[in-house]
Amino acid sequence: MAHHKEAMIRYRIINECLRNRKTVSIDELIDACKDRDIRVSERTIREDIRNMRLDSSLGFDAPIESIRPKKYRYSDPDYSINKLPLSNYELESLVFASKLLEQFSNMVPLDQIPGAIQKIFNHLKIRRDLSEEEFSEMIDFEKAPETKGIHFIEPLLSAIRKKQVVEIIYKRFFDNNEHLRIVHPYLLKEYLNRWYLLGYSEEAKELHVYGLDRIISVKIAYGVAYKPIKGRPKDYFRNLIGVTKFSDTIPEKILLKFTKQQTPYVLTQPLHESQKIVEQTDTYTIISLLVHHSPELQMKILSWHNEVEVLAPESLRNSIIKMIEGAAKVYGIV
Repeated sequence: MAHHKEAMIRYRIINECLRNRKTVSIDELIDACKDRDIRVSERTIREDIRNMRLDSSLGFDAPIESIRPKKYRYSDPDYSINKLPLSNYELESLVFASKLLEQFSNMVPLDQIPGAIQKIFNHLKIRRDLSEEEFSEMIDFEKAPETKGIHFIEPLLSAIRKKQVVEIIYKRFFDNNEHLRIVHPYLLKEYLNRWYLLGYSEEAKELHVYGLDRIISVKIAYGVAYKPIKGRPKDYFRNLIGVTKFSDTIPEKILLKFTKQQTPYVLTQPLHESQKIVEQTDTYTIISLLVHHSPELQMKILSWHNEVEVLAPESLRNSIIKMIEGAAKVYGIV
C-alpha cells in the first residue's frame, strides 16, 4: 500500500505513545492523533498497528503486542522505529562505506556486509540518487588484491570464539617441507593486505605468528586442552610496527629525523600510536617511537630513502646503514 505523509506521522505518534506510556489504549492513540490535528478512526489505528508489525515495505517489524482488549505495548521496551536517527551526511557515509567494503566481499567475515547495509537503507526508506555508473565515475577506490589464505579466517575465528586448539599444516616461504603445528589461537590480525594468526605454539612453547597465506590446512585438535592467553591478545602487537617480534627484544625509543618535505605526511598519518614530536623546525622534524625493532620498521624507514635519518638507537642506525650499503653494491655504486 502507499504510505503517504499522514500515515508516517501516525506511525511516529503511535511509537511515541508506546515509548512514553509503555501501555496505551486505542482511545489514547486516537486522542494523541487528534492533538496533532489528525482525525482517525479505531479501524485506522488498528490498521496502522498491523502495518507497523507486519508490513515488510516499512521495515519496522515493530514488536507490538496486545495485552488485553484495545491495550497495546512494545514487548521490547527498548524498541523504537526511530532507533537509527541518521543525518543525510551519515547516510551518504554509509553508502561510501558500503562501496568500500564491496572490495573485500570475498572475505568470509565481510561477505554479508553489503547486504546488511542495504537492509539499513531499506529500513529507512533510503534510495541512492547516483547510479552505479555515475558513482564509479566520481570515486575511484584502491583495488585490494585477493589475499591467499583468507578462506581460513572463518574456521580460525570459530576456533578462537569456542576456545578450541587447532592443528595446522604450515609451510614457510623458501621451505620445501610442510610442518604440523598444534596452536592455541587467540587473534586474527591484518597487516598490508595479509592476514596473520597469533597463537601459542605447542612446539615452541611460546606465542607465535602464522601467516594465513602459508597455511595449507586447518582442523580442530580434539582432546587438547585450550591454554588461555595472559592479558589481551592485541597487547602482543601494541609496541610493534608490522607483525614480526623477536622474543629477545624489548620496545626501544626510536628517534627519526624527517625532512621538511616528508614531515606533513608523517604527522598527518602517524607511524604508530606512540609517535611524539621531539623537535620541529623550519627545515626538519624529529619524532620518537616506542617500538620493537622489526623488519617491517626497517622497510618503512628505507622507503623514505633520503627523506629520513635514524638518530637512535645506534643498533637500528647501523642496520639501516648496512642495508643502504648493500643496495649501493647491487646498483654498482660502490
